[in-house]
Amino acid sequence: QTIWVQRIARPVIALSATTETVNQNVAMNGYTVTSTAGTVASYSLTGTLPAGVSFSTTTGRITGTPTAAQTATTYTITATNISGSGTAIFTLTVVRTYAVGDTGPGGGIVFYVSAANFTSTGSDCGTTCKYLEAAPNNWGASTTVEDLCRGVVADRDPECLWSGNTTIAIGATAQGFVVGSGYANTQAAVGQAGGGNTAGHAVAAAWDYTNNTKSDWHLPSRDELNELCKYARNTGQAAGAAIICADGELRTGFTGMTYWSSTEHNGEKVWVHPFGGLVTQDGKSWVGHVFRPVRAFG
Repeated sequence: QTIWVQRIARPVIALSATTETVNQNVAMNGYTVTSTAGTVASYSLTGTLPAGVSFSTTTGRITGTPTAAQTATTYTITATNISGSGTAIFTLTVVRTYAVGDTGPGGGIVFYVSAANFTSTGSDCGTTCKYLEAAPNNWGASTTVEDLCRGVVADRDPECLWSGNTTIAIGATAQGFVVGSGYANTQAAVGQAGGGNTAGHAVAAAWDYTNNTKSDWHLPSRDELNELCKYARNTGQAAGAAIICADGELRTGFTGMTYWSSTEHNGEKVWVHPFGGLVTQDGKSWVGHVFRPVRAFG
């Protein structure tokens, strides 16, 4: 009598994708699992998944819509049969998403959410920016000259000029209107001769501001300021820069006074926005305006 014994190979598995970065509250793309050796009897997982995501012991797949952010986390997927097991590694990163009104990573107020990434050259987010946050309402809370420039209560009572240079044009490097150009505008203004060497000027105060370990704050561009006005007036983003903010009840922490932007008009004027009116230009040497630092992040 002859007895035949068939050896079953242990599983050797591979994943169609070994890493994924997904936004919070967005469904994962996931992966498929293939075995190039023995048939898999079951799967197991080592590692704790974020809320909203699950693992199948039948298919070996991680699927779902993560509802909590997490840094890059590595999971070990083990395929097993009667002869042994094989493993594969998958790394999942869940990026937090923000809504208007949330607290941003800089400790400020998120006031703008872009439908697509925008570029803010010099900001931490670089070419992958998606949000703008404004410094918190109490961002200037002392009686120093610079804080008077900041406006100690709801951005009021300023005692400063736009810049230390109020007569010479910076030029095209400080004329950006669009969302994302505020950092470069401010950098150009403080880099101009006399532009950033005197405490108490708006561009210098915004440039020097730090909060929650973030130091890439700046004076908003004209269009960034328009979005901040929409938040202050509680009117929504409404078609981006095409809609000029002018109406709506003012939120606590803002004033109906005129706010400085970082967008230069010419040697003596910059764009400004009364939070109760329409955008216009005004002299860099005017001392009756207020401002709020902002920053971009992704």
